[in-house]
Parts: sequence; C-alpha cells; structure tokens
Amino acid sequence: MISVKSIPKVSLDTTRPTKETENSKVADQLGFKHLEFLGCGTLGEVSLVKSKARGGQSIVMKRMWLKQGCYQNECDIHRALSVGKHANIIRMLASYETKDYGVIMMEYADQNDLSSHITKIMDMKKVHKFFKNMVTGIQFIHKHGYCHRDIKPQNLLISHGKLKICDFGLACRYQDENGPFKVPGGYGTRMTGAPENFKGGLVDGPPLDVWSMGIVLVDMICNQIPWEQAIRKNVLFNGYCTQPDWKSEEFDTIKEEDERILTLVKNMLQVDVSKRWTVEQIQNDDWYCNFVDKWPNHKALQTPKRKTYEEQFEEEAVATAKKPRNAQNAACKCCR
Repeated sequence: MISVKSIPKVSLDTTRPTKETENSKVADQLGFKHLEFLGCGTLGEVSLVKSKARGGQSIVMKRMWLKQGCYQNECDIHRALSVGKHANIIRMLASYETKDYGVIMMEYADQNDLSSHITKIMDMKKVHKFFKNMVTGIQFIHKHGYCHRDIKPQNLLISHGKLKICDFGLACRYQDENGPFKVPGGYGTRMTGAPENFKGGLVDGPPLDVWSMGIVLVDMICNQIPWEQAIRKNVLFNGYCTQPDWKSEEFDTIKEEDERILTLVKNMLQVDVSKRWTVEQIQNDDWYCNFVDKWPNHKALQTPKRKTYEEQFEEEAVATAKKPRNAQNAACKCCR
C-alpha cells in the first residue's frame, strides 16, 4: 500500500517567486489583475486572475512557454472540448499569445481539486457522484477522438459540488476520420499510469484513462493506492499480476464497503489491455447504475491536505539514499 501522507515534506521548488511574479506581469499585460498564484500544471504556471474591467469574474490563467511547442496542441484540444460546455469539463474561455508565452484562460473551480476532498473515510455517496462525473467527462473526451493520458486527483477539479476534468497538456488524439490509432506511451503520472505506459512504444489511448480512473476510485475509497507504480519490479504490483487471489488492505476495504466495487476496480485494472473494461462497460456496471448508501448518516473524517503525486515523487527521490524502496522510477517523459 502507498500512503499519501507517509513521506516527510521536503520543498525543492525555489522558483515559485519568479513564476508568480512572471504570471502577475503577464496578467497585467493582458488587462487582468493577479489575485493568487495557484501552482504549476503539467506544462505551465497557473494563477487566479480577474479582469480589470468593472464586474469582472475570477478566472484561471495558465501561462506556457511558446518555445516548448506544447501550447498550441493543448489550446486546440481544450478549445474543441469546451465548445459543448460539458458539465464535467473545465471550460476554456479565451487564449492569448505574448512574445514569449501562450496563455489559456479557463473557468475557476471554487472547491479546489479532488485530492483536497479525499479524506480518511470519504462519504460513499460523494465517491459515487464524483466517479460518475469523472467517467462521464472521459466518455465525452473519448467521443471527440481524444484521450487525456494524465487522469489523477490534481487534474480533477470540484466546482459547486461537481467534478470537472482539467489540464489537457498531455492529451492527444487517438482517433480521426479513418478510425482509431495507437498513441505514444511514456506520458502521465507514474502512480496512476497503466502498466503498458511504462514499456515504451505505442499504446491504445482510451485504456490508459480507464486504468487511471480505477486508481483514482481506489484512492477515493481508501485514501491510498495499492502500489507505487504499475511495473513488475514493484513487489506489490508483481504480486497482483502473478497471484490470482492477491489481496491488499485497499482491496479488503473496498470489498467490505461493497463487493460490486471491487469487481469494477479489478475490471478497470486489468493488466491485459484487451480485457480491460471500456467506458461503456463501466457505465453499465451494477454499482455504477445502482448505488446504495449503506451508511446514510456517516460523516467523513477530515485529514490534513494531501501532497500531490509530484511532491511525493520529489520527496521520495531525496529519501532514496536513506531507505530501500520496492520500486524503481520508470523513464516516464513527464518525470525525467
């Protein structure tokens, strides 16, 4: 099991003042007032801003280096997915280009990301609702021929009680008018990445998102995930692959809650991609369609704010020399 709070905090980001100052400068150039630096996304720096015009609403600004060559792709995909104003997709509002930067403006989610809602014992009614929101959003993305490739709690925002998918920096097209095609592997976050993603070469796009959603579901219910990375060098994941009756604290917790959920999770976490469930199969699942709240009066236990997967990765890297580890880091492009 991997606890998200078991690693001591070590701050490695010494560039935040520079990033925040630069965001403030760019916002001012575009006619916006910088309100708060929110952090770093996959490929850019994010801030809360507000139009200087009277009555302007607070929105989110993401600043990206044009020389990285990723801005236009993210901008095009996010714009295409924003046209229908889908309830479970963070909507892109506008885009700008300065001399050095590409800037995306998007709607503001007023309740932070999913990681701040995952508690020691999370209300199952909320788990079910957020899970359905996530699956519905991914279905919309896949329907338009794209796969996200980086589904994790930090990329799932909560706004007015509804989950919305954000950050399309690693998204790509997996289907065009000629049909589906494979996409490059090696992108994403190692703790939520599918096993085939770490083997190199081309992979099927949609199953990557299904696997990641399965890990997120486990995380919401257990506040921890069953292995650090889905590679065979990891002892826990290897056991999952080789032992039909493999058990873990997380799977036991899920089974105790509702055995139907464990069946769903195992079908989403099928190592064999050909056997992994599709989004359509998930939406026909019994628990997905027929949720029953076993503990209607249950109140979630609050826990301190969790670290992001990237923060854990950085801290683990620092601690590597001090203690043995069960897994080695994969050569994932986003983690190099």
